Amino acid sequence: MMPKLVAFQLLQPALMLDEPIRLVCTEAEMPRLVADLAIHKLDVILTDTALDPVYKVKAFSHRLGESDVVIMGTKALAQKYSRNFPASLDGAPFLLPTDESVLRHAMDQWFRDLHLTPVIKGEFADSAMLKIAGRNGLGLFAIPVQIQEDVSDIYGLHTVGLANGVKEQFYAVSVERKLKHPAVIAICDNPLQNCL
Repeated sequence: MMPKLVAFQLLQPALMLDEPIRLVCTEAEMPRLVADLAIHKLDVILTDTALDPVYKVKAFSHRLGESDVVIMGTKALAQKYSRNFPASLDGAPFLLPTDESVLRHAMDQWFRDLHLTPVIKGEFADSAMLKIAGRNGLGLFAIPVQIQEDVSDIYGLHTVGLANGVKEQFYAVSVERKLKHPAVIAICDNPLQNCL
């Protein structure tokens, strides 16, 4: 699961090329995406994890960067839970990505490490739906710092605090070790701004 705002930031360099390209974006489960990549139906996969060796495909993961993670929510929730953060998250309403997400596993571990038990109000495979639920006050949620300002502007949400130690990583997966496709090169040569 990659937030759509991050995916768009990653795609922007390809859209700015002088030579015309046609961008076709699709979402699917990783096995289907990898299969399409293997038969050259796709040029690149943007993902939050390096390609798992379980896929018997000659493909390469190009690391694009990583971002710290912040907790956000409505103004009322942010005011309530920013006091005594992160301890205040114990029992707080929370929205999480589904189990397939790397961020979900990182957040679950972060909660365990801090002995926090938030009340999970919803799990979302789609990052945009998660943010909409957050905007409607259903709970707090975690996002990469990289898109914090956009999420605040677009959804009117506020920062509660930084999830210290939690990082979200971003990769481009291609069948080429040495990239040749101009759009894929543009994506990989212009890693995310503000990534550590």
